[in-house]
Amino acid sequence: KRTSEDSIRKWKIKNLVRICFTEIRLSQAKTHAKRYGKLGIGFTRDFIMNKGGRPVIYIPFDVREDGRLLEDSIRSAYEKSNNNSEIHRSAKWIMAHVKRMSNGQGEDFYEEMEWRLVYDEKSTHFTSSEDDVYRLKFEASDIKVIILPDEITKQQSLGDEFIKKYFSEHLPIMATLDECSNF
Repeated sequence: KRTSEDSIRKWKIKNLVRICFTEIRLSQAKTHAKRYGKLGIGFTRDFIMNKGGRPVIYIPFDVREDGRLLEDSIRSAYEKSNNNSEIHRSAKWIMAHVKRMSNGQGEDFYEEMEWRLVYDEKSTHFTSSEDDVYRLKFEASDIKVIILPDEITKQQSLGDEFIKKYFSEHLPIMATLDECSNF
């Protein structure tokens, strides 16, 4: 859904639609799941890049005035452009890929190695519904791994008729969070 997100100090991006991915090692899945949920769907980096996904640009939470050139440059371009210009649209897209390295309270985001796929009006890789929900389009063969919370959920998934049919030609690796700890 559309959301607002803190990006550069004291500045929010409004009306943002994006999907986030991480490039963590499978052995980090349990820790990551505590913050974001116990289900993971893995794609290749090429799949994400071919859809327009890019790595996040991490910026320090607190930085001296002379260390803010990147943030100040992007903000300046955005603020000086008018709302309908290509520069404004481009600056918003760049800002959608900016994330603070931490929240200033000890939580570190830099280790997530996040990638983002950002929607804009020219996007063809998202579908939207009447209730303003956006979904990423992909085929079963695009999915390389599914991380499930536990063995019970894994077995239920493998026995589910919809899942069997969807993955009839291509079954991705299906692993539990505990199994991921061994990678």
